[in-house]
Amino acid sequence: MRIRKMMMRVVLVLLWVASISAAQASVEKIIPEVEFNEQMTIGGMGKEEVAKFARGNIVIAGKYRVDLLLNGTWLRKLDVSIEPGANPYLEKMCWNRELFQGISIDQSRLDAKGVEQLNRIQMSQGDELPACTSLEEIMPGAGAAIDLAELRVNVLIPQIYLQKNAMGGSTKKFWDDGIPGGMLNYSLANYQSNSSGRGVSTTFGQLDGGASAGRWRLRHNGSYSAGNGVEAVYSPSSSFIYTDLPEINGKLLMGTTYTRGFDTESVPVKGIQLFSDDRMLPLSARGQSPIIRGQAKSNAKVSIYQRGILVYQTTVPAGPFEINDLYANGYFGDYRVKITEADGSESEYNTTYISGPSLLPRGSIKYNAAFGEYDQIGAKSGYGIVQMGGAYGILDNVSLAGSVFASRYYDSSNVGLNVGSSVGAWSIDLLNSSLHLPGQPTYGGASLRTGFSTVLPWVQTNFSIASYQNNSENFYSINDAMSFVNNVYGRDLGATSREKERLAISLNQSLGSWGSLYVNASQASNWLDAPMQTEFQLGWSTNVGGTALALSASKVKRDGADSALYSITASIPIGSSSRRTVVNGGIRSDDKGQMDANVGAFGALNENASVTYGLLNSTNGQSNNSSSGSVNWSTGVGVLSGSASQSQNSSSNSLSFRGGLVVHRDGILAAPQLGDTITIVRAESAAGANISGNGYSKIGRNGYGVVPYASPYTQNNIELDTHNLPLDVELRSTSQLTVPKSGTITLVKFDTDVSKLAIIKLEGRYSDLIPFGAAVLDKDGKLIGNVGQGKKIQVRLKDKAGKFYIETPDGLGNRYEVTYAVADEVKSSLIQLVAAPVPSDALRVGEESTPREEANVEKKSRPPVSGADFSSLGDRVRISGFLVHRNGEPLERGANIMAVGETNPSISTVADDGRFMLRVHKYSQMLRATWGEGAGESCLAEFDRLSARQQSLVCRDPATLSAQKLN
Repeated sequence: MRIRKMMMRVVLVLLWVASISAAQASVEKIIPEVEFNEQMTIGGMGKEEVAKFARGNIVIAGKYRVDLLLNGTWLRKLDVSIEPGANPYLEKMCWNRELFQGISIDQSRLDAKGVEQLNRIQMSQGDELPACTSLEEIMPGAGAAIDLAELRVNVLIPQIYLQKNAMGGSTKKFWDDGIPGGMLNYSLANYQSNSSGRGVSTTFGQLDGGASAGRWRLRHNGSYSAGNGVEAVYSPSSSFIYTDLPEINGKLLMGTTYTRGFDTESVPVKGIQLFSDDRMLPLSARGQSPIIRGQAKSNAKVSIYQRGILVYQTTVPAGPFEINDLYANGYFGDYRVKITEADGSESEYNTTYISGPSLLPRGSIKYNAAFGEYDQIGAKSGYGIVQMGGAYGILDNVSLAGSVFASRYYDSSNVGLNVGSSVGAWSIDLLNSSLHLPGQPTYGGASLRTGFSTVLPWVQTNFSIASYQNNSENFYSINDAMSFVNNVYGRDLGATSREKERLAISLNQSLGSWGSLYVNASQASNWLDAPMQTEFQLGWSTNVGGTALALSASKVKRDGADSALYSITASIPIGSSSRRTVVNGGIRSDDKGQMDANVGAFGALNENASVTYGLLNSTNGQSNNSSSGSVNWSTGVGVLSGSASQSQNSSSNSLSFRGGLVVHRDGILAAPQLGDTITIVRAESAAGANISGNGYSKIGRNGYGVVPYASPYTQNNIELDTHNLPLDVELRSTSQLTVPKSGTITLVKFDTDVSKLAIIKLEGRYSDLIPFGAAVLDKDGKLIGNVGQGKKIQVRLKDKAGKFYIETPDGLGNRYEVTYAVADEVKSSLIQLVAAPVPSDALRVGEESTPREEANVEKKSRPPVSGADFSSLGDRVRISGFLVHRNGEPLERGANIMAVGETNPSISTVADDGRFMLRVHKYSQMLRATWGEGAGESCLAEFDRLSARQQSLVCRDPATLSAQKLN
């Protein structure tokens, strides 16, 4: 038995290794290849150099500042080094300790060599590594997808090597507390009306502000109102400070606001609160996660689709797998699971999940606790309350929840159970309350709440039903009880109409191309023996050729009276998408024969839709007509709105403005209305650049802009649109990612280069040695461009004079220095220059080059060339390069070459494309080439005796060279 088990383990290991090898081989196979003809390039580019561009997204070795992603999830921004790989088409990224920060590797999955290399890297200090170590050398099948266009590196590591982590989360160590600053939302509106000669004027203002510093946030909001004969008053509604507690996925809050009860009523309180924040959790931990099970034959890729959209993808080893870190998109759904094996074969199957509104993943916890004074307007002072609650996922499809509320005069408790099953999600809650007012008997009761929700994927039907039953008229909810305690109602307890029971049903049905149908119905009774209350709604909507149609009917029975309402509406778009106008109209009628109709239009007045308008005309059965119109102007600092209306006996008009302000250490920024979490964008000299996806926000003349809404605890991609930038301003990257904490003001900096765009034409004796595609580097070794066709380079020049370097591709190994100078009178944003490259002594990146000087050679002691024996002058030197005719054609293959003037010269032959290599004495200056029948053809070429680098030599007819040059 042991032998059989051992053999099975060996077979499984061999299959796993084979699948990884097949997966690695498939990676190279899927890289698309384009064939180039190197003979069509200008500059002598060889086959090896051209072949490097045959694969897309060519990455040239160097240092880059990039966004680092792990399997598509952003980690942080950092510098990476790229070095040439063994595969000529795939460069490799060098890994150090910083790169592994935030990536949890399961070392038990690595072999001994992988563990050794990983430990060596993690114990090193940055650049201490003696050699470039790639990820593939540590764990087979892993790699990095380098996208220089977006300056991003997506690290691809199979699931088997990663320690389990939930989907949709962001590593807490990278959450950003932001910078010190303040924010303020404000609005001010004036409304004037006149009815039957009586005028009314009202002014209303709203403030919602706060500040952030370190780990603490401050918030306050209130309102201002004033009007005819009414004293102006400012009414604060909440003021509090809070901080994040990432260790327990919660917040600590102190001040005046509402409680955060997630399964019970929320009440106003002045005091201290501690509560969980679901936004700190990965998406998959915010609700019950569907469990996907399957079997893989090899190291396979598992792709999960919902409604045809890819929602999850991972890599699993051979054998059974279980995926339980998906985020449930809604309470019900249908998944399509595709397994792609290492050999390319695929298998698919469907699986249905049913979750629920209060279902939690196994082991997940939610909590809330509040201690303080009840803070309702008119409440008695000093009235203390305590509210606590929690929920826990005890099984994969079972969650338990509970809460308590305690005060001097009222207590309540709640216990709930939520269960998910193959047919739907069930919930049941039992509530108990006790109200004990001074001088009155105790009023106690219980309430039972049940619910069921399901989905029928095959017919696209969503259905839910909820029931509420109170066993006694003495059951009081928290807010009802608190109102009585504080005499807000000003009447006896028995005078209120409290519900006895309620039943609610909701159904949504998709009809495919015919649209969708909905039905809502409810029925309720109370303890005062009043007539049953019934509500019913039925609606249908569809879209035909861009025209939206909707029909609805509703019926309400309340206090013994029945009423019904029927309506039909239509919306028709007219014009282009940028300035489209939508014409809408509708007719509404009730069961008493009353009918009214309206027709209107709304749309944009300019291309970017910053100015919009709305028009409406309506009439009713009494022939009373009314007309109204409105205009909204949205800017980068707020929204200005105006409206006016006119009817038979009345008129009105209004004017309002709403906007936001951000205060930070460099000044005050005006912005549109702000969310709770915002981001300041800093891009010096980039005035006019639009902040993509943020309405009308753009970089101002001070170099700052505002993203008014940011999502806390998750990745926010901040992008700049560079269409409006001048030519002399360049962004080093156009997008950055940030992960802010809630309530913070984060700062994102975009590095800009203010420089002149230059087209430099390379000329001179060494320009012919530089091939198309050669790398152009700055003094720090960073890639700034490549040599293009015709020996032209496009670079940005920060200084009026300076130098850069050119490195030829692998196989040549040469480095050239280019010095440039721009005249003071040149003011254009686009400069065209001519420069001559020279061989550089700066063999290592970052060293200053030392140009060669002919003066270092003792020319006077140079022996004569003709007939001299140089054997006593020391070692020979090697020269190499290309030999071409005056018309640019390569010298004939097989031609013999030798140095002129040497007694015992070395002899070599010309290879393909005119390539040659020859050993000469260090004082030789010229070589002779002979070819053809009887070596009847010949030519002479001068070479640089001081350079051992590649040279491009023009071989001329001996008759064209003067005797002076020969001597």
